[in-house]
Amino acid sequence: MGALCNIGPKEIQKRLRMGLVALGFSVILTLLFAIVNEPNAAYGLLFLLLFFAALGISQAFFCT
Repeated sequence: MGALCNIGPKEIQKRLRMGLVALGFSVILTLLFAIVNEPNAAYGLLFLLLFFAALGISQAFFCT
């Protein structure tokens, strides 16, 4: 973690938790989509979930 932090410890934990929840949910949806044989357009939802997961985890890591 950087020396200068824009957010407090509680907010860091909150963003990390939400990022990990979004990552877990996207993994579950990926497996479900593969089993059910969803059309490729449904995978756009996974992009949004993975984007929010990456955003939350990176914000927690870099304290922004």
